[in-house]
Amino acid sequence: MIVVFPWQRSAKPMHGFLDTTQTFPGDMWQEAQAALQVEQTWALLADADAVAQSELSQISLLDGLQPSSHQITIVCLGGEVVKGNVVEIGSDFIALTNIDRQEIAISFNAIIRVSGLPTRLIAETQIKPALSSRTLRMWLRDSLNQEIECTTSDRWKLRGRISYVGADFVRMADREGDACNIAMQGIAAIRR
Repeated sequence: MIVVFPWQRSAKPMHGFLDTTQTFPGDMWQEAQAALQVEQTWALLADADAVAQSELSQISLLDGLQPSSHQITIVCLGGEVVKGNVVEIGSDFIALTNIDRQEIAISFNAIIRVSGLPTRLIAETQIKPALSSRTLRMWLRDSLNQEIECTTSDRWKLRGRISYVGADFVRMADREGDACNIAMQGIAAIRR
């Protein structure tokens, strides 16, 4: 049997330990004890890292998208970039306010990337915040007859007023009165 001490990078034969009863200077026992402590510390760190990775794998994007004063940046389909603070999370959308205090609604389906989210684990005693039962359709109905700007996932934009909100589309009229129906799944962001 051979014992390898990592800091010395040399092998020490152990056959003397097994065959005879001998006394050794204190250094060897201290080295052995130190080596054992190092091994135990590395094993403990590896276990802690494995637990942390397991916990982090359970976090969803929505866990980080909680109302706060922390500014985030969201890149939507079509390249639309929205910066602001989360103020509401509905069942299928997120609402932010930007520096100009403008409210922006983004469909979950349009989110590609989010930066600026805090990385943290939810404490075991802390309950995950529930999503609001409000939908993007409800948010849009609250915006009836208000001036809004709608950006779709193909980067097309329309500034105008919402005429009405259907089951799967919104009807908007531009400033000249021309109406356009926009599919809900095509909406990337709406500013009001």
